[in-house]
Amino acid sequence: IKKKIRQTKYKDDLTWVGDRLRIDKPRFVELFSAACDGMVDHVKKLLKSPKVRGTNNILMVGGFSESPLLQKRIREEFPSCRVIIPQEAGLAVLKGAVIFGHQPATIAARISKYTYGISTNTKFDRSKHPMSKLKMVEGKEKCKDVFDKHVSIGQLLEIDDVQSEKSYWPLYSNQTQVSLPVYTSTIEDPSFVDEPECSYLGKLTVDIPKHGSDKEVSSSFIFGGTELKVQAVVKSTGETTSANFDFLEGEP
Repeated sequence: IKKKIRQTKYKDDLTWVGDRLRIDKPRFVELFSAACDGMVDHVKKLLKSPKVRGTNNILMVGGFSESPLLQKRIREEFPSCRVIIPQEAGLAVLKGAVIFGHQPATIAARISKYTYGISTNTKFDRSKHPMSKLKMVEGKEKCKDVFDKHVSIGQLLEIDDVQSEKSYWPLYSNQTQVSLPVYTSTIEDPSFVDEPECSYLGKLTVDIPKHGSDKEVSSSFIFGGTELKVQAVVKSTGETTSANFDFLEGEP
C-alpha cells in the first residue's frame, strides 16, 4: 500500500501508518466539498420558494448532519438562520419513523416528492401533439400516453384529504373495464408518460356497466401517512374501487 501511495499524485497528502491511512486536512476537506456544495445549493433553492419565505431555522438531521464540515458550511452560507442539530442527528430519522409508526397523526401534511398523474387518451390536436402519439379509435383521432396530472411536485398534501377528482371514460364503446395506469414524474408539468422523467407506479382496473351510455369513472388521489390510495367511482352505479401504493416499498 505504501508503494502504491508513493506512485499517486496524492503522495504528499497521504501517509500509511500501521494499518491506517492518514489524509492531510486540506485534501480531506476537498473530499467532501462536492457533497457540501450540493447540499448548500439545494437549501438555497428551497429557501427561494415563496412557500418557505421567512424561514428562520434550519434543522439538520441524518448521518451527514453530524459532519463538522457540513455544519460549518451551512452556518457560513445561512448566517440569518438558526441552525439546529439535535443530539444523535444520525438517528433522528430512524427515531422519527418509529414514533410515526406508533402515532401516525403526528404528521398532518407532507410535501409531494413527485408529480402524480394518470395515463390517458385525449382528442388529438395536430397543432400541438406529435404525430407519433396519434391513435385511431373507432374512427376518431386520439392522442395516447397523455400524462393527466393530479398532484404537482412540491404541492402541500393534507393527510387523508382527497386531491383533484377527475373523470375518465372507456376508450372503446364495448369496454367492460377502465384501466387507470398511475405514473410519477420528477418535473412539474410532464406532457406524456413515456418521457424520461416519468415512472410507472401501478394500475387500477375498474369494472364498468356493459350496457348504457353513462360509463364515466371519477378518480381521485388520497395521500395517507405511508401510502397513496387511488380511488375510482363508477358514476352510474356508485361502485368504488381502490388501489394502495406503499411509500415504504419503493420510491413513489
